[in-house]
This record gives sequence, structure tokens and C-alpha cells, in this order.
Amino acid sequence: MRRLPAILALAAILPLGASCSSVTEEGANDVLQDIVEFVGGTRPARHVERLALLHDTSTFRHAPDLPPTTASCIEEVRALRDADYETWREVAVATFYVTRVASEDSSAFNRGEAVRALVRLGGMVLEHEEPPAAPASGDRAAKALQRLREIHEKGTNLHASPEAVGECTEQIGVLGSFRTAAAPDALRAEVQYELRLLRGTLMGLMVETSSPASHGTGEAAAAVDRAVLNLSAQAVRLSLSFALRFDDQPTVRAAAAESVERLGVPGMAGVLRAALGREESGAVRHRIVAAAAAAARPGGAERETAVILLVAALSDDDESVRFVARDALRGIAGEDLGPRPEPWVRWWNAAGRGAGK
Repeated sequence: MRRLPAILALAAILPLGASCSSVTEEGANDVLQDIVEFVGGTRPARHVERLALLHDTSTFRHAPDLPPTTASCIEEVRALRDADYETWREVAVATFYVTRVASEDSSAFNRGEAVRALVRLGGMVLEHEEPPAAPASGDRAAKALQRLREIHEKGTNLHASPEAVGECTEQIGVLGSFRTAAAPDALRAEVQYELRLLRGTLMGLMVETSSPASHGTGEAAAAVDRAVLNLSAQAVRLSLSFALRFDDQPTVRAAAAESVERLGVPGMAGVLRAALGREESGAVRHRIVAAAAAAARPGGAERETAVILLVAALSDDDESVRFVARDALRGIAGEDLGPRPEPWVRWWNAAGRGAGK
């Protein structure tokens, strides 16, 4: 079986603080062979492998950097968008790589296509995400991943002892509880780091649980499914946040805003607000306000943040942005308070917060 490039496995060791120079291509390829062999020769796995081989292992540029390779990349992203998935592990591997294309591919067209593909992948994982009551920090997740390596046999990833079975499930639960610390107003480098850390934790979990004999059935399998779902959902959310706030092409930012709207992604109202404040493109602001309108519907957990964004958008320079914001507010309030923000601020302060909850 052909082995996936080292760039995939590189992220898998990031939670343990290893440097890029400490990873050899041969060693990284050995790690990723476990993943491909575990998910088997399924259609999604084949498309992931092809997509990986279209990128340089060190720069993530297309290899070769020619139009036919770019077109092939698009084809594989679309194939993963439309594929039939049989297991959450398959979904997780596809999510890992599509989020990489969305944030790192050199082609804006490819990044935009990957962002749109996240509507399908994100729709699957976000629906089944189980947010933990007590989120685990990055340090705690790193220790859990290290402990999994210690209690599994090297090379087979079987449990090293009968006592390791229960602890394995416990540590998998810790990894599934990991939550990134990137705030809505975090800087580009901070979001990049958190996204790599998150994807690395996901891939590290996949590697350490790649033995079907130890992790394919029972409590361990259920724990892995929960963990990869939670980590994949966060990867989708953070990738869309990164594309929306930091991609240098307005077409990609607009695609990210549209994906947020279509998905109804929880936890994104603050990101939309931060993105709107720095967005220069009227077309992208239009899409951001449309996404905020969906988040501002009665009963939503982020309704207040979204409504504040809509009121602020009434002062936008672009008429279409103002129209979308006013139309959304009219639907929420049940009346039209006009084009200026002041009446809407008074409405929200007086009655809006309690309306429709």
C-alpha cells in the first residue's frame, strides 16, 4: 500500500511539543500507514491518499505546482464532500485533510472549495458533537496522548496489559474533551497554532487507536467515536473561523461565511462579529450579516451577540448590508423600527433580550 506523506503525521506529534526538524519522512510515513490500513481501502480513504499525494510534504504546495494538479486537488475535495462514509473514523480522516486544504492550500479556488465541502462534513460531525461538561486543556490532552502511547504496544497499538483497557478508554475520553483556547478575536498566528494543535490531537488519537483488536468494539470503540466526533467538529468550526477572518481572498471569506450560515455552526457569533469589524469587502460583509441573522433567531444561545452585530450593520456603508441587517431585525422584533440603529438599540435594551426566548 502506498503511504501518505509526512505532512499528515507531522501534526500528530505537535501536542507533545516536538519540533518539525525532529520528524523524518520515513518515520512519519510509517505512522500514517497505520491510519490508512485501519480505515482500509474504502473510497474515502483512497481519495484522502490521492489528495495527500498532490501536495508537497514540507510546503503543502501542489506537487507539481501546475494547473492539472490544482484541478485534481479540486476533484478529490469534491469526492470527499460527496463520499459515502461508513465510520466516524473515515469522516475524521477526511475532515483532517479537507480542513488542511481550507486553511493551507496555495490556491484560493481550492481553499474556497474545501470551505464549501465542510458544509457536508461539518453537518455530520456537528450534529453528533457532545460538548464536555469539563473541557480538557491542551496540556491535559498532551499527557493523555502520551499515556496512550505508554499503555499500547509499539507497532501494534494493542493494549500492553489487561489493566490498560480501562485506562485506555479513560484517556480517550480526555482527548475527546479537549477544547481549543482560540478566542473570537485571537490573532492569526494564535488561531493557526490552535488549529494545528487540534488536528494533531485528532490524528494522534487515530494513530494510537488504530488496532481494531483493541479499539474496534465495546467501550473503547464508543469512546473513540465520541472523541473523533468532538475533535472533528472543532476542526470544522476553527477552520471556518480562520478562513472567515484571515484568508487573503474575499471569495474564500465569503464562502466561509456562507458555510457558517448553512451549517448553523454554534459558537460562531463572536467570530462573525470580529470578522465584520475588519472586513473591507461589501460582498463579504453581506454574507457575514446573513450568517448573523441565522444566529440571531429566537432561542439561540448566541442571540445577543448576533443581534448586536445586526444593529451595528445598520450603519454599514453598503446598502445591501444595511438591508439584510434591517430585514433580519424586523423578523426578530415583529415590527420595523426604521433604518437607523438607535431605535433598535432602545428596543433591544427594553424588550428584545426577553423576546422569543
